[in-house]
Amino acid sequence: MLNPDNKIGFVDRHPKQVGMIGSFAVYAHGDSMYPRYKAGEVLYCIENRHPIRGQDCIIELTNGEAFIKEFDKRTEKEIICRQYNPATTWKRPLSEIRAIHLVVGQGMF
Repeated sequence: MLNPDNKIGFVDRHPKQVGMIGSFAVYAHGDSMYPRYKAGEVLYCIENRHPIRGQDCIIELTNGEAFIKEFDKRTEKEIICRQYNPATTWKRPLSEIRAIHLVVGQGMF
């Protein structure tokens, strides 16, 4: 879950975040995107910036859950993404999507 009111600390901006409003960083959690991201790794994001095919994003659902996925496409009814572990297609109806945030970098804190 993403909770902007529950800040843990601060990190320097990723070069791709410089000058971008709505930049933030989160810790990766879980292993659905392993080996691309490991649990505890810092992901640098830009709020409400939609990805293009093949880019990673954080998909925030209306129920408060958030997922890191590789964007594939958006149809009139749903968003379609990929995850790596286990390798599968991940789909959600657009009605369940609160926001999509572009991942622009990663690193260890």
